[in-house]
Amino acid sequence: MPGRLDTQLLFGERDCESFVSAQAYADHVARFNPALAAVDPAPGRPGLQVKSAFLRLPTLQLWHTVASPLRIRFGTSGEPVVVLMIPLGGSMRARVGRRSLSWGRGSGGLYLPETSDLLETSASGANYLAMGLDLGQMRRAADAVFGRPDGRSVDLQLGDARLLPSDTGGGLPVDAMVRQLGRLAEVYGQDPQFLHHAGLDDFIHRQLVPLFRPDWRRLVDGGASRPRHSKQQAVDRLCDIMRADLSRRFTLTDLATMGHMSVRSLQYAFRRRFDMSAMGWLREQRLDAAHRCLRGRDVDKIESLARACGFGTASHFVQQYRQRFGETPGATLARSGATRAEPAWREDA
Repeated sequence: MPGRLDTQLLFGERDCESFVSAQAYADHVARFNPALAAVDPAPGRPGLQVKSAFLRLPTLQLWHTVASPLRIRFGTSGEPVVVLMIPLGGSMRARVGRRSLSWGRGSGGLYLPETSDLLETSASGANYLAMGLDLGQMRRAADAVFGRPDGRSVDLQLGDARLLPSDTGGGLPVDAMVRQLGRLAEVYGQDPQFLHHAGLDDFIHRQLVPLFRPDWRRLVDGGASRPRHSKQQAVDRLCDIMRADLSRRFTLTDLATMGHMSVRSLQYAFRRRFDMSAMGWLREQRLDAAHRCLRGRDVDKIESLARACGFGTASHFVQQYRQRFGETPGATLARSGATRAEPAWREDA
């Protein structure tokens, strides 16, 4: 039966938190979603059983919960965080003012801004992935996805609680995105900084944006009429910005915003110019810079070189370097004629 506690979590099953106290669960979730006011067993239920796993990134919070029937009450937090709940089993009903919204597996999700006041599961219990979204990041993602038609940002109607579609017909379907998220969180959940550096939170916000505007096809592409030479000049400026600080974290949303174009136009412009994506071009520049440092013996620790060249972790850097140059960074350093032993140089970092 959906929602049973023997249902495996998408991520963090081995280290998940388990609760039999509604207050303890409420206190725990409030660290991730300050708008949560209280949690109670559903009416007529003697107690509560919950297991949940959490992952927090700078602009994205994830928590997968499997629970017995419960009721959740929301308040206001004063923080720019709203919640999207993706059903994985069971069904739920939300009361927003005088409206009642019901949703279950197969739905795209239930979007709850801070005005929502009650969420209640069905008799089958709860099994959902909740995403704490950053309002500012959502608006930046909308500009990156849709451009700015008529010079204005597209209104995502972020103040309205509603059910979202499961597939916009062009983006990543919600269920596929959830599975992908679960795999990434399971593998890299102990290193959220790497996931942030890799742009996971930016990617998720961009994938979600079309769900808020099912009419997105008529909005895209806001930069399609821009002259070709103007896009080429924008690409040149972006390349200069990225080369000037390879250690900086760049996302597609960042680049689209700086280039005053949509992500779609940005990717098309880079492929036309370099026959590769914008992030692929940036990765090549970072690897080339690392290669020059190694050949010039201008290197100390592998972690320092990885950070200076914009890689999230040393192990990720070594993997990417080997794929590009056919040897490890240590082998390149040895061929450069380096004579001093560097005990801090380890490629299994």
